[in-house]
Amino acid sequence: MLLWSILPGTIARAMPENWHWPESLARKAVGEPTILEAGIRLVRSQNPEAWEELVQAQRILNENREALDRCKERVQKTKNSASCSISITPRF
Repeated sequence: MLLWSILPGTIARAMPENWHWPESLARKAVGEPTILEAGIRLVRSQNPEAWEELVQAQRILNENREALDRCKERVQKTKNSASCSISITPRF
């Protein structure tokens, strides 16, 4: 029984990294349909504050995508740093 508890993880880590076997085993262990959803579940359960920060950062990025794209274009054209204005809306 001990062998069967150790063997799958050992084999998964020995496979080429681009096969993502350890991630697949983790996905199955937490019972999520995709590796992404398993990762979200693990982050949310282990560090809820970090998860909330990621969610807030994604919201800010989405709400300001056009302004940030214009700013990136300006930086690429001028090859210099640029200051960009974004808008952050309150969430209740």
